[in-house]
Amino acid sequence: MHESNKSLSTFNKIFVLILFALFFFAQHSSLILANQTSAGKLFIFSLNDLHGYADESNSALGFAKFVTGLNEYKKNLGATENNSLVVAAGDMYQGGFLSNISYGDIVSPFLKSIKVKVCALGNHDLDWGIKHLRRWERDGGFKFLSSNIRSGNGESICKAYKIFNISGYKIAFLGLTTVESQFTIPYSTLKNIGGVHFDDPTQTTKELIQKIRSSDAPDYIIALVHMGAMQDSANGSIYGEIEALSRIEGIDAIIAGHTHTKVAGFLNKKPVIEACSYGKCIGALEIDTKNHTIKPMVKDLYAERASLLPNKNIDDLIKANNLKYQKEINTVLSVSSNNLDYKSLSKYFVKKIFDDLKNDGKSVDAVIINGGLFRTKINKGDSISYKTIKELIPFDNTLVFVDISGSDLAKAIHHTQNMPNQRKEGAFYTNISNITHNKYYKVAISSFMYPNGDWYDFSNAKNVFDTQTLLSDLMLRFVREYGIWSTCYTINFLCFIDHMEIGVL
Repeated sequence: MHESNKSLSTFNKIFVLILFALFFFAQHSSLILANQTSAGKLFIFSLNDLHGYADESNSALGFAKFVTGLNEYKKNLGATENNSLVVAAGDMYQGGFLSNISYGDIVSPFLKSIKVKVCALGNHDLDWGIKHLRRWERDGGFKFLSSNIRSGNGESICKAYKIFNISGYKIAFLGLTTVESQFTIPYSTLKNIGGVHFDDPTQTTKELIQKIRSSDAPDYIIALVHMGAMQDSANGSIYGEIEALSRIEGIDAIIAGHTHTKVAGFLNKKPVIEACSYGKCIGALEIDTKNHTIKPMVKDLYAERASLLPNKNIDDLIKANNLKYQKEINTVLSVSSNNLDYKSLSKYFVKKIFDDLKNDGKSVDAVIINGGLFRTKINKGDSISYKTIKELIPFDNTLVFVDISGSDLAKAIHHTQNMPNQRKEGAFYTNISNITHNKYYKVAISSFMYPNGDWYDFSNAKNVFDTQTLLSDLMLRFVREYGIWSTCYTINFLCFIDHMEIGVL
């Protein structure tokens, strides 16, 4: 009897151990399988063109849900702290209300929470001047990278590259900034740093690769660039500003930003990724160190937003900031009676400026604004607040008066209607039907456009006068006084000059 009880006790112990093992495997099987699958692999996760949109909205995922989405994606791939890294491809700060009103204070804690280590310098990262870059690096725990942009005195604005050791492999990230920046960086910023010089990105990259290979001998070199990529939805082919980079020997992969597109594929046998914008996607490079392959991937987090729970720490941070600025957020100035895209808003704005100046005894001959001034849209029935306007026009651009010749005015109007490089069409208003070639005209423009923003040419302008009046503040006053949609502005703009051929005499 004693021996029988002893055998039964041993059997029970074994049975319990087997049950425990089965339970443990059931609970952790996905993690075990993921770790087996990820053996010998490294992961580089990326985001780009965040533009400071902290809150969830119709166009942005929101910081809190992005953290959750990133963590779940990492877990599913088998990525750990030891075999992965998070990077960014530029334009992270300027745009969203909470970021704009605090000059980026809401963004840096978020980037630090997801452990971004390096970030390509984007053109809009310089919108508020170079002084903020060092603060953002310090508070966010990362470094900006750009090897092809220098201040007017020839000094580098930020580091050219940085190398990380991931699971025993040395990975170099080489930073580049789009040369379009010379047409998008505000004139005030350029003036304060004595101008900006852009080196040819292709030649700069070739020279830097040789230097990195000889001095640091990395296992992989990844181009982390704020230079646009596009992908054909029909055949998957990739094209854009990054095309020249893809032909450079020595680059193992390209992480792109700037065009706000979803890109995952190969160009000239180089893996390329770009992860949408506003935190809607997360990009990933899966590096197989055994087979020496790199797999480009982009996951659409925005499509899964309903199932993503917000990260508590970041959610609390955003709620605290929204509470801090609740007056600006909650005070309703007007309610939109129509769906308004950037083109509708641009036309509303230039006509209002023209009429307002005339009523104030400061008549101008024309008002011209670039197509990129308005960055969001307004839907019918939307309540419009201070926050709405500051996200519509997130830039510190001011109203500037210039005197330009008739020939330059005609060129500016033509340029407004035919923007290059896939830029949005601008808007203008004038009561002139025929422009005299040698006559000078007073024109109101955005400070961003002077002298060469968005490829305009106001370099020959005379009597340049900056009113120091923010365009966003003008829009605030117009909406407060007139509403967002006056009786003149029908849906077809029947009383508005939509497109016209200007004669030059």
